[in-house]
Amino acid sequence: KSSQAFRETVSALRSSGVEGGELSGLLDALMAVLHLGNVDFAAPKNNSEGSEPVRSGNAGASLERACELLQVDAEALSGAWCRKTMKAPGEGVISTPLTVAKAIEGRDALARHLYGAIFTFVVARINSAVAADGASNGAKDHFSRLPFVGVLDIFGFEFFQMNSLEQLFINYTNELLQQYFNEVIFVHEAELYQREGIKWSPQDFP
Repeated sequence: KSSQAFRETVSALRSSGVEGGELSGLLDALMAVLHLGNVDFAAPKNNSEGSEPVRSGNAGASLERACELLQVDAEALSGAWCRKTMKAPGEGVISTPLTVAKAIEGRDALARHLYGAIFTFVVARINSAVAADGASNGAKDHFSRLPFVGVLDIFGFEFFQMNSLEQLFINYTNELLQQYFNEVIFVHEAELYQREGIKWSPQDFP
């Protein structure tokens, strides 16, 4: 099933005009995101407040493979994750070690950025492929009159023992979306039923 789904995805990308070097680059970036998820960190023996990537086992292999796919130097990327570099006036460059938790945050931030860039690229190519012919003249007005399909991916509401600021924003956004959904689906419909004199049983909603 997975291999069939992959073939269908590649076929759909090619139908959208993503071929050759663009397609291979896109797949390399996706594989890099997956390998980044396997990269792990540990504190050096001589510094419990520092961090360094695990070079052995699957974690080490994934680090090397991710860097190969992204065409970056493994040492340079590891340094960006594990050390904070600042340039102070009159003192040159100052480099301080980062904790394992901070290194993991950096790894995850890179993976999210890559995935976001991939998603934006694919959406742009699909939009270009399905655009009506002759849309270059007066494109803005033309597209405003075209029908469209919108997909809303609502962030998942999570509750951890200790929530990050990012999770707070996600939860707050999710609450606003849920409130809007309730207003459109329940409140507005109830008002319409009342105006039209339609008999119905009031429903509780979250």
